[in-house]
Amino acid sequence: MVNIFSTLAAAAGGETTIFSAQTNMTTTRLNNQMSRNFEQRVNDEVSRIESSFASELNSTVIDEDKYTRYRTDIGEALDTIKNTSTRLDGVLNRLDSMIRNINQAQQTSEDPDEFFRPAGYAAAHDSYFRQLDDLIQNTRVNDNLLSSNTSSTRYPINLNGTTSQVYGNDLTTKYYIEEADGTKWYPDQSSQIFRDYSDYPFTEGDESVSMIYGQGLTVDSISGTDVDFTIGANGASPQSYSGTLHREGLEVLNSWLYDGMETQDGRDRALEDLYAAKEAVKVELARYDLVTTTLNYYDEIAADQIHGIREERITIQSEAAEAISLKQQEMMLQYQSVQSALAQSLVVQNEYKSLFPGISNDPLTMRLMNVQV
Repeated sequence: MVNIFSTLAAAAGGETTIFSAQTNMTTTRLNNQMSRNFEQRVNDEVSRIESSFASELNSTVIDEDKYTRYRTDIGEALDTIKNTSTRLDGVLNRLDSMIRNINQAQQTSEDPDEFFRPAGYAAAHDSYFRQLDDLIQNTRVNDNLLSSNTSSTRYPINLNGTTSQVYGNDLTTKYYIEEADGTKWYPDQSSQIFRDYSDYPFTEGDESVSMIYGQGLTVDSISGTDVDFTIGANGASPQSYSGTLHREGLEVLNSWLYDGMETQDGRDRALEDLYAAKEAVKVELARYDLVTTTLNYYDEIAADQIHGIREERITIQSEAAEAISLKQQEMMLQYQSVQSALAQSLVVQNEYKSLFPGISNDPLTMRLMNVQV
């Protein structure tokens, strides 16, 4: 930028006179005013350019917010589905452990060099059974898709609010035996006790008869859903009952209903139920894998859209910055041109002063000369 004051000083030969001092004061005020006007004009132009790009920029922000919320909803559904699949993998793992346990019991029972202790295999079976129940019943997500046929979770399939829904399936390991008079027997897995109730759901203490697994609770016969069983089989006063077996979910039973793992028939029935349960779990896993694939597809599309929107916003911001820079350069050239013209005018004024030394004392002549300059 041209320094007006150095130009004036050079023109005056470096001498300080009343005229040059007055001139410098006038020049300073004029230059300051020009600077303020220039700064205001630049700010106005920057605001105008930014406003011209504001609509496009705001549009990208709105679009990104929509896709971000869309991805959030997809992510919540994915979390539920993946959590469900992880738990199903755990269920498969426990079922495989139960199968291995029974196969080992079978091998041990056939080995003359081994002392067969069926109670140990029965206890292991019931321990895995409780783990199945824990995996199915408990989850950190809001929608438990493994413990009810009516539970479900929704997920979006577009930005317009259209959703799809995936329903759960009851895979619980619950069962009960119902006598002809309506009395129902339910297992309590936490205490490993089989109890009878005249009504269910029940109030603690309503039961009249109970027996701990492995301590006199035996199945006498089982054919389809018909069951005969005995309470206190090891005691002095055993009691026998008959009823209908009701199964839910995976339809796996406690070890006492498989003859406590003592007999080939009991172990075969256990294996049949466990392999059937595995197939049911695999069907559920395939179903949730399909939903996971679908949700990942929608999520990838949304992520690509967000990436494109951000690239578009960067392009718009770059164009706005370039337009502002070009306008600032243009206006700076104009400003420098005006400064240069002002400096040249003042040089001419000083030359008149040198040619006519006495005019500085004539206000009228000075005013005329300023106008002419």
